[in-house]
Amino acid sequence: MNQGVGFPERHQNRFVDELVTLQWSGRWWQHRVFAADVGRLRQLGADLAIVFPNSFGAAWLARRAAIPDRWGYGTDMRAGLLSRVVWRPEGSLH
Repeated sequence: MNQGVGFPERHQNRFVDELVTLQWSGRWWQHRVFAADVGRLRQLGADLAIVFPNSFGAAWLARRAAIPDRWGYGTDMRAGLLSRVVWRPEGSLH
């Protein structure tokens, strides 16, 4: 299992099968890195992606990887790329 920030090596969670750290930084000219990450996600056969980065590129990557359920914030013109849109609450959260 790939390690994420704050997750111990043998993290057990009944809701998370695997944490994946991607290499693409969102730069449009990094075509090979983007394609490699899409390939990694397709190989996993994931059925759900929770797209934490609030960016168009992150949602586009999950869609290109053919992940059927893609959840995330519907901002930055990415609502059409997500299967479940979560709208950000108004005001500060802290």
